[in-house]
Amino acid sequence: MNKYTILPIIAALLIAAPAFADDKENAAKRSPKPTPDLACIKRAVDTRETSLGTAFSNLSTKVSAAYTARKAELAKAYDITDAKARRVAVRTAFKNFSISVKSAREEFRKSREGAWKTFETDRKACRFNDEGTASDKSSDTVI
Repeated sequence: MNKYTILPIIAALLIAAPAFADDKENAAKRSPKPTPDLACIKRAVDTRETSLGTAFSNLSTKVSAAYTARKAELAKAYDITDAKARRVAVRTAFKNFSISVKSAREEFRKSREGAWKTFETDRKACRFNDEGTASDKSSDTVI
């Protein structure tokens, strides 16, 4: 490199140096970062986890009940001697099972989504962001 190439680079660094120093001074003058309300977020997490556990427990109970009902319906179906009627009864048992399980899963999905929506609202009210640090307002902006 010749001296004519290096001179503009040095000049640019000398001009930019005060801007970097100014930024450090401004950083020292800024207000301190807010402390996250850990008790608040702890309550929000506890509420979310309780809701999710209850939703899963309800799903499990309903699916188990669907299996029990299918078992009973199939037992009755296989007592039928007419092949055509038995086939209809078996298909009905499986169809009823499928409807019950689908309904239980849909209810679980709605409960799960509701628990997470409530948590997000509570988290923002606690002034907590996604990284687990305090935020400046009820938004997700990190200070």
